[in-house]
Parts: sequence; C-alpha cells; structure tokens
Amino acid sequence: MGGQDQGAGEVERIAIIGQTDEEIGFMKVVGHDGWLDVRWIELAAEHRRRGLGVDSVRLLEAEAVERWGVRGVRARVPRDVGLALYFWLRLGYRPESEAVGEGDTMAVVRALTPDPSPVRGRGAIC
Repeated sequence: MGGQDQGAGEVERIAIIGQTDEEIGFMKVVGHDGWLDVRWIELAAEHRRRGLGVDSVRLLEAEAVERWGVRGVRARVPRDVGLALYFWLRLGYRPESEAVGEGDTMAVVRALTPDPSPVRGRGAIC
C-alpha cells in the first residue's frame, strides 16, 4: 500500500479481528498519492454499536501513518445512509470541499499527523 505510491494502488481487504481471534468484520482500502481511501467497512451485526468500528478506524489510521506514511484518510460514504455519515463525522472527518464521490457516495476526509502515543483498542486489524 504505502504513501510512496504515486498512482492508485489495488484495493486491499483488511480483516477486523475480535477478542477471541475470530474475524468480526473487514475494511476495503486502497492507498494512493499519500492518502488511504476507505472504500468499505463492515462489522458483523452482533459486534455493532460497541465502539469496535471506531477502534478499528483509529487503529487503521495509526498503522497508515506509522507504516505507510499516509498523510490523510478519505472514506466513501453512501449518500442515503445518514448513520454512516454520522459515524465518520464523529471521528473528525469532514465532507471533502469538492463534490468528490463515486455514484451514490460522497467523500469525507481527515488529515493525519504522526502520534507518538500508542493506540489501544478492543480488537485488532491485520
């Protein structure tokens, strides 16, 4: 993936692993031009509304900065799903200034800076 990639990379599937080491969800991401583009995030229904999605995004952000030198994250949000937009807004993402999106999605973005403190979460990504 990597921040050094100047073109669009390939979409990668990142597993979200629960406390008992089982996969409880996944994200689809692609890195390009120093940004990480989150195309999809999904958690199994029984693991939703527990903060695991927030933890997963924060872990992804920390890894993206530390390992790949990513300077920001862009997420694709369905235009007709208000809860999805609310999820990203709570994480500090803001609608992209230009009307960027694909089809029925809009883009929300957040610039990242290296954070020396470790990220602690209830799950893991791999």
